[in-house]
Amino acid sequence: MRISKIVIFLIIVSLCFNLNVLAQQVVDVDNNQQIEIITPSIEEAIQSISGEENKTIEGSVTQQPGLNLDDCIKIALGNNPQIQSAIYNKEIYKTKIGQAWANYFPEFSASIGYDRTKNLMPSLSSIKMHPYNYINTFSISASQLVYDFGKTRTSANMAKKTYEATEKNLDETINSIIFQVKEAYFNLLYAVQQENILKESVKIYESHLAQAQSYYDIGVKAKIDVITAEHNLSSVKLSHIKAKNAIDIAYANLNNALGIPNKEPYKISDNLSSCYYDVNFDNLINSAYQSRPSLLSAQKKAEASKYLVKASKVAFLPDLNLAASYNLGGREFTADYGYAFGGSLSYDVVNIMKLKKQVDEANATYKKDESDYQVQKQNVYLEVKQAYISLIELEDSIPVSKMALSQAKEQYDLANGRYKVGLGDAIEFKDAENTYRNAQLDYYKTLLDYNVAAANLEKVVGIPLKKAKAPLL
Repeated sequence: MRISKIVIFLIIVSLCFNLNVLAQQVVDVDNNQQIEIITPSIEEAIQSISGEENKTIEGSVTQQPGLNLDDCIKIALGNNPQIQSAIYNKEIYKTKIGQAWANYFPEFSASIGYDRTKNLMPSLSSIKMHPYNYINTFSISASQLVYDFGKTRTSANMAKKTYEATEKNLDETINSIIFQVKEAYFNLLYAVQQENILKESVKIYESHLAQAQSYYDIGVKAKIDVITAEHNLSSVKLSHIKAKNAIDIAYANLNNALGIPNKEPYKISDNLSSCYYDVNFDNLINSAYQSRPSLLSAQKKAEASKYLVKASKVAFLPDLNLAASYNLGGREFTADYGYAFGGSLSYDVVNIMKLKKQVDEANATYKKDESDYQVQKQNVYLEVKQAYISLIELEDSIPVSKMALSQAKEQYDLANGRYKVGLGDAIEFKDAENTYRNAQLDYYKTLLDYNVAAANLEKVVGIPLKKAKAPLL
């Protein structure tokens, strides 16, 4: 009965303090205005794949033959192991918050024992009658930390900030994966477009060879035109073979970004095109300061170091504890019993010099993390500036590249027409066709670079870019 009362009392005290701790945690979360939440679309995607054994989500390449960019991003969010690793890493640090608050939960211990002691003084009559002592023991005890002058709370707040930093690391991982998917997807579109251009060149040179052979047969052209046409056809066929292999490599890179590297090639439903983006550098850099996950992670790390300084300063303060124990034993378990109940104000072993150096270390760590945050902020500015300039440069290059393509097409049409009526030669035709083919490849390469530059700007800013109403093409 007595032991029951003691245990119940400790449990009631523990619950009172634990409820107070949990309530304060809720208040801290509500008052913390710097906690960032993953964008709804990403969070929903992560929640949709959490706990699923089959990592290939609906809409994967096994279920949908034609994929667009949005489909690929959704698949990557559900399958890429880097995201899964970041999610579990975040959960690891989430448990550390509870581990810190666990100091306010009661600790219980119990023991049972048996001792047999031989007496070594046989001259005593009592020892002769009882040469051995038998002692049975049983004890149970409980202790409860009442207050530690902020040490536990500071450790929990530090763990909380570290957890928030890992949340931002998850966001940064997601941003990187989305960029990798976009880059691989656009490269695949370019590889397909390149293969189509070279396929068309093969048809052109096959037609040119047949025409050159016909001219040679009727004596209008020399044999060298036929040989030149054959060489040109062989050369472009070789380039076409390389272009088809480039598609396979592009598929492999995209599948790896999706997190399903063993999938066979599949169809894609987009073409390599783009539209203007409504970008303003001042708006972009302000958005980056507010949304860039790596920058926010560095900020949270500095905030955690600030709590480390506080934790090192309160480390010398005592702990206020309640403790209770119940013991029974003797030659029989029920021979004797007793209990103890009380409180204590206790210090751990205090080394003043060590505590001072720990405070100095914490201050230096905080200053270092603050400096690292400023370095990260400068890097963000530089990355946004470079990405913005690159996007604007490529945006200005697209109309020029398109004009060059139009001029090359006109030149090719003239050379082809001249050869068909017997006025042009094979060299003129080849030069015009090469110029036209390279102009097509340059134009689509500019579109590729523009799309990748836009994706990179989104990555370094941390939010999607706003598309302009007027289409680029």
